[in-house]
Amino acid sequence: MEGFLPPAETFKRTLSSLTLERIVLCAFLLLVSGLIGSVWALYDWAVIGFGPITYNGIMRILVVSLTAIVIAVQMIASAFLSSIFEIRRVAPPRRADD
Repeated sequence: MEGFLPPAETFKRTLSSLTLERIVLCAFLLLVSGLIGSVWALYDWAVIGFGPITYNGIMRILVVSLTAIVIAVQMIASAFLSSIFEIRRVAPPRRADD
């Protein structure tokens, strides 16, 4: 926060509740669900002998699953980046001969 606008209390509470661990946990759950959907779509494709995909349900599952995986990776990267931005710099102690 740079002080251009007065901070809203709801915004402060929302930001304080979004910790690195919570975001990574949500992203991990999203990643696992995306992987499960991808494996399911791959299994359905294997059942038909890896031929042409004529059933649109496989593609729908695959698109949603891969989108979930990409969003999860983005969430994890953003969570780590935002946690790095929140690290406060501490001035080094002054030496006596300065």
